[in-house]
Amino acid sequence: MGLPGHKSGKTYVLTKTVDFSSDNAAASDTVQLLKIPKNTMVQQVFWSVDTVEGVDTSTANLGDDGSPARYADAIDLNTANTGEMSTNSLNLPYLYETSNTVDLVIDTNAIDTAVITIRAICIDVSR
Repeated sequence: MGLPGHKSGKTYVLTKTVDFSSDNAAASDTVQLLKIPKNTMVQQVFWSVDTVEGVDTSTANLGDDGSPARYADAIDLNTANTGEMSTNSLNLPYLYETSNTVDLVIDTNAIDTAVITIRAICIDVSR
């Protein structure tokens, strides 16, 4: 996809791994994971549950302050799994005209064991 009129167009990947065994989260907490700069187009978002939570029903949503489940709804933190929200989704690509963050919103139970990695493929569309 061309970006006419854009000088940059640089593609890059943001990555963050969160180890909840060293930084616990309570039910309903919002954990800011990736800082998305102003004028950034997010092409794809990937996640992996590297270490499972292991107790109770533990799920989380992946999104931003405009839509807490923009990228994923109810990620199962009790199953080692990977997922992707790609350009086939109605939510992607998504253009951030102002700075924002990709957030993990913990659903019903506290998280104190899981390790999660989030990656976003981004394009700088600033002029």
